[in-house]
Amino acid sequence: MIKLIATDMDGTLLNEKSQLPENFFEVLSLLRDKGIHFLAASGRSYVTLRENFLPHADWVDYICDNGACLVAGEEIVQRRLMAPADVQKIVQICAGLPGVRLVLCGVHGSYHAASEPDYHSEIAKYYVNQQIIEDFARIDDDIYKIALLDLHGPAEHALPALQAAFGDRLTMLVSGSIWMDIMDTGVDKGTGLRFFQQKWGITPAETMAFGDYFNDVAMFQYADYSFAMENGHPDIRPMARYLAASNREGGVIQAIRKFALNGEGLTR
Repeated sequence: MIKLIATDMDGTLLNEKSQLPENFFEVLSLLRDKGIHFLAASGRSYVTLRENFLPHADWVDYICDNGACLVAGEEIVQRRLMAPADVQKIVQICAGLPGVRLVLCGVHGSYHAASEPDYHSEIAKYYVNQQIIEDFARIDDDIYKIALLDLHGPAEHALPALQAAFGDRLTMLVSGSIWMDIMDTGVDKGTGLRFFQQKWGITPAETMAFGDYFNDVAMFQYADYSFAMENGHPDIRPMARYLAASNREGGVIQAIRKFALNGEGLTR
């Protein structure tokens, strides 16, 4: 029996217009009636994620910032901060990388430097509490994630430069074709999902997880019912046990209706 569902947002639950599937709240209400927890797991920050689920944001629990901030029942239950020295070193390295912009995500807001309209509009898609600052060194906040926007593609450009400096001391996850997230060591969506499983006494055998990109893969090891999206990166498909229909077709909701609500069996 499914007791916990965790899903990525962009490219997974949300369609290409960043909209929830039709009849999503009807399905969410049915899950609540059956006592099934619903977790939104995203690189987005908490303030942004809550807006996605209004007017029923309190019906959802959250793995925010790729696992750096966990929220249950409007209460922040875990936050993993980055060391200030690491934050400053990342800022210095990225200052020398062309086409790269940073968003520093902290307790009181998200911060980025003034930049061209194309960068600003892309950042605004995911960070509603953003503040434009002149000098990252003057930020008076605790930082728990750095989002990196790399127009040259982070996997080939920024990631190798940062790995050369830090090795595997920090978690660095490519979360999209031009986005990468950096968090403290051991922080990812998988550890976030595991936290909630332990909090609620739920096993991987009672868990479904959905994702479309590399930052979602960590959830799959904690969910016996792991689904890669049909529209997702092809390299993550072998890492999940099952394939869900695309986000354009409401693949997450289709699978939830079929297997969590109607109780149909799953086979490899």
